[in-house]
Amino acid sequence: MPELSRADSHVKWQNKRKSKSFYTGIVADDLRSGVQILMQASGLGRMKPNILVMGFTNNWKSDNPSNMENYIGIIHDAFDFNYGICLLRMKEGLDISQTMQAHVDPEQGKKTIDICWLFDDGGLTLLIPYLLTCKKHWRNCKVRVFVAGQLNRGRGAESSLRQIRLNEILLDNSRDAALIVMTMPIGRRGECPSSLYMAWLETLSQNLRPPVMLIRGNQESVLTIYCQ
Repeated sequence: MPELSRADSHVKWQNKRKSKSFYTGIVADDLRSGVQILMQASGLGRMKPNILVMGFTNNWKSDNPSNMENYIGIIHDAFDFNYGICLLRMKEGLDISQTMQAHVDPEQGKKTIDICWLFDDGGLTLLIPYLLTCKKHWRNCKVRVFVAGQLNRGRGAESSLRQIRLNEILLDNSRDAALIVMTMPIGRRGECPSSLYMAWLETLSQNLRPPVMLIRGNQESVLTIYCQ
């Protein structure tokens, strides 16, 4: 089966990079069903993941509307299963269906990790950048935190203008960052159309040179007094 051969290539991709993880391939009728299965079945005992990481869908404007609905549905499903969410947007895209080589910028250690903290989500937006600095390629990066007001305050044009302004601020101040981490706004299920929600995310992250990681925790606190 072609699905199984692709799953085998993903396992080889993990093995080549000596990834320390539990992984398995599954076959599902569609992406959303497959993600639902993985979120319920993955992990070993208490060693169960609590964050879903996905790539940002760049072709949402031209893609089939049903695919966009499933994409947004996956985000809501993650919260239903008590997961946090990370959406990673990169200029070159994020596609592990092909064998990729890891590229590390030799100047990365001189750059910054910029956090745009919009509201409290349990602390995940702050924790992940800290964990990255524990890794070799990120340890010399300085972490900068920008605190902004909630983007979903106000309605219609007012909310959109806030998102545009925030994108302009990041374009001016974070163009040389190694990574931009931003609290991800969430549209209310059944009230915010999927196309409008994707337009919000597009406006926040468009034209930014560094990779952008949109993060939203599940509201459970992940920070303690022992974090330094």
